[in-house]
Amino acid sequence: MHLIKLILKFSTIGLAIIFFNYTVYAQNAPIVAQVNQEAISLETLIHAINDLPKEIQSQPFLSYYEDLLERVIDVRLIAQEAKKINLADDASVKAAIEFVTEKILMQAYLAKYVQESITEETLKNSYENYIADVTSREEIKASHILLDTEEEAILIIKQLNNDESFEELAKMKSKGPSGPSGGDLGWFGRGQMVPAFENEAFSLALEEISQNPVQTQFGWHVIKVFEKRIPETPSFESIKVNLIQDNERRLISKRIQELRNVASIKKMTSAELEPLLDLPARQK
Repeated sequence: MHLIKLILKFSTIGLAIIFFNYTVYAQNAPIVAQVNQEAISLETLIHAINDLPKEIQSQPFLSYYEDLLERVIDVRLIAQEAKKINLADDASVKAAIEFVTEKILMQAYLAKYVQESITEETLKNSYENYIADVTSREEIKASHILLDTEEEAILIIKQLNNDESFEELAKMKSKGPSGPSGGDLGWFGRGQMVPAFENEAFSLALEEISQNPVQTQFGWHVIKVFEKRIPETPSFESIKVNLIQDNERRLISKRIQELRNVASIKKMTSAELEPLLDLPARQK
């Protein structure tokens, strides 16, 4: 038996593995079509699922099987024509095929590596570490006033220090969508806000107002914390999927760094590349 594992997407901080599972006989997969005497197996069809929109992928396989098969037949027909005119020997096509091949090998390797590395025991250890790390699970209830300039934010802080109402100032001055509700952001945990905002918000004590404006890509923030809490400890099963994803990201990031550390890598800089390119001035 062979478990088909397709990695469907990558995250920005690593490579988040998402598996699309179908159990089939890899060596004896049913032949679902023949195109000019070339066989198309069920396994080929399963790999083609990755090209479908997510809303279709979420439906039962048999509901879109025939449409998918027609798509794969079209691909095979056109590929056959490309081979007849030797497009497989074109340098650009060769480079594209090489890259796709390496990408698939990478995905297969990472899937195997993660599957062999993540066990029930490692997940249980991750869970114990998670519930023991109270700081990372802390949540706060905060409000903010968003301003366009630092000067405006400093003026707001002075007004707040003179006991003016945070809620009323937010309603009158805040540029953010929470302004009409007094700047209320509700409850949030770590990792839900941009880093600069999060670092300042979680450093504040109850009822404390930030005394230095916080700059983010959205503008300048004045923050006040109203409540803090540690959420009830979740069960292992309720966060098991998140634990798996966290372990995947950590393991893959670590493995990539290990490979980089022992590899011989030589790179051409953009400055070195530029003279070799015939780019219009606006693209340089």
